[in-house]
This record gives sequence, structure tokens and C-alpha cells, in this order.
Amino acid sequence: MKVIHILPDNSVGGAPINVNRIIDLTKVHFNHEVLFLKYFRCDLNVLNEYIPIKLQASILINIVSIIFYLVMLIWRKEAFILCTHGRFCGLFFRIFASVFSIPVVHTYRGFMLKRYMGAFADFKNNTINYLERKLSQTGTIIAVGASEYKAISLHLQPRKLELIYNPVSLTLEEKNNKPEFDIIFIGQKLVTLNKVSHIGWFGDDEDFEALTPINDKVIIKPSVSDVSGLLKKTKLLGVLSRWEGASTVTIEALMSSVPVIALSCQGVDEFIDQTGGGKIVEFDDFLPVVEDLISNPSKMMDLKMNTAGIYEMVNLNDIKDKYINIYKSEFKNV
Repeated sequence: MKVIHILPDNSVGGAPINVNRIIDLTKVHFNHEVLFLKYFRCDLNVLNEYIPIKLQASILINIVSIIFYLVMLIWRKEAFILCTHGRFCGLFFRIFASVFSIPVVHTYRGFMLKRYMGAFADFKNNTINYLERKLSQTGTIIAVGASEYKAISLHLQPRKLELIYNPVSLTLEEKNNKPEFDIIFIGQKLVTLNKVSHIGWFGDDEDFEALTPINDKVIIKPSVSDVSGLLKKTKLLGVLSRWEGASTVTIEALMSSVPVIALSCQGVDEFIDQTGGGKIVEFDDFLPVVEDLISNPSKMMDLKMNTAGIYEMVNLNDIKDKYINIYKSEFKNV
């Protein structure tokens, strides 16, 4: 039995990492394959007049090649299910799957509520919302966090919706007794960091270009596929994301006994609220809270003790069993 994952490769987020972890969990039971929907990326200010042609050509060629491959599988009568990830990628290939009666498992990964802006925004949003509601009546939708589960239930009322947290790293490491950093940041925005002594950073490429090191204590890391090596070197994890489906790195930090300080964000709030292993703060309060924790070891220890609550929320064997059961259920429809 073959499980084909289709996901965009333009994201620096965790979708490709999470798919690889799903494969690691379930590869004994299924023959997985990953197909990337490639996007053309360039500087909008420099090549604005040429982008529409190049963008459409790049995506169109890739879509045609993937469709050709899937049609060949159908022609050879090979049994497979389609796993789509993200909104645009999922919308297009779920329509294709509905035409050919191919079973689908879809994951939004936080993009479900993202709205289009600019010209014809209302038309595009209304059209896509209509298609989403229709497509949600077929196949299975996976929500990767409780807040995303509620949003999907409210807006789409799908036929079959499952809550499965993202698989965490299989190689979580013990935390060092003497961490190298006070705090390591991820996310879309950097707060003004003038007083924290040791700072690490990893996240979007755009952040690196905009980030001017404050002093030689600021460490800039590229995006990484496994953050466990970084988590064992820090006292705190700072999450500056404005939206998440479910923040895998937050789960991994709590499992590594690293408290999390975060801006209010669906997909992060639920883990901090239920475990007490961190704090949700306003943007202006971010740095004062970090400084207070660094200078008060007893407060830090209280948060560290609470991080163990994550094991009551996320169970790797449970995640594995849920994926296996969903795939087997969809294969019955092949």
C-alpha cells in the first residue's frame, strides 16, 4: 500500500520535517513517497514585472508532472492514498482526487484561516471557502492542534476530522547542566534584546537578513531540521510566531525541560496553558519577563517542573497508532 504526500517546498516551516517524522513512525506499515510542489521565489521589488510569468510557469510545470505521475499510477491500477499538506497545495490536489475518486488525508498545518488580501480578495476568499467546505465532506482532515481542530470544526464542519499532534523528534537529548544560552528565539519577529546575556536565534531566512547582531553574544543559526541539539544548550525558548497549526518545537522544548516564553498564538497557547511550562506574554513584556526568569532561578525551576505535563498531552505511540488507523481506514475505500 502506497501513501503519497504532496507538500510545497517553499516553506521554511515544519511541514517537511513533520512529514519525515510521520514516515519514520509508519514506514513499516506503508510505502511512503513525497512529492514537492515547487514554487518560484525571488525579490518582489526587483523582478516584479516578470514574476507572474515565471511563477505560473514554475508551478504549472510541476503540477503537470505530478498529475502525470498520479494518472500513471491510476492507469496501472496501483492502490494509493493522497496526503496533502497546506492550503493551496491541498485545495488543488484534493479537487484532482475527487475527480478520480482517490482517498485523501489532508492537513492544513495552520493555514486554514489565512485569508487572501489585495485585489479581488473577497471573491478569492469566498470561492476558496466554498470549495473547502465541499472538499471537507470527503476524505479525512487532520488537525495538528486543539485550537486548529476547533477552527476547522467551526468553519468547515467536515465529514471526518481527527486531532493528531505533530510527531516530535525521536532523538530528544538530555539538557546540559550549564546551558550555553539564556534564550534561543524562533519566529517571525525579533524583540529588542539589549540586556539578555547569551542569545541564540533560528527561524526564517528573512529574519537572518534583517537581524543586526547586538554584540558577540548573539548567535544566528540557520533553519534546522532537528532542534534537539539546540534545545539542550538553552535555559529558555522564545517563540515569536503570530500563528501556528501546532508548534512542534514548543512540544520538543517542553519535553526537553526547557520552559517556553511566547506571544499569544494558536497552536502554542494550548501547550503552555495546559502544562504551565512557560508564559504567554504581550510583545512589550517579552524581554522583562525573560530577564526576570533569568535573574530568579526559583521561578525558572517552577516552570521547568511544570514542563513534564507535556507527556500527558503528547504520546508518540498514540500518534503512530492514529496515523496507521487513518491510513488503513482510507485504504478500505481504494
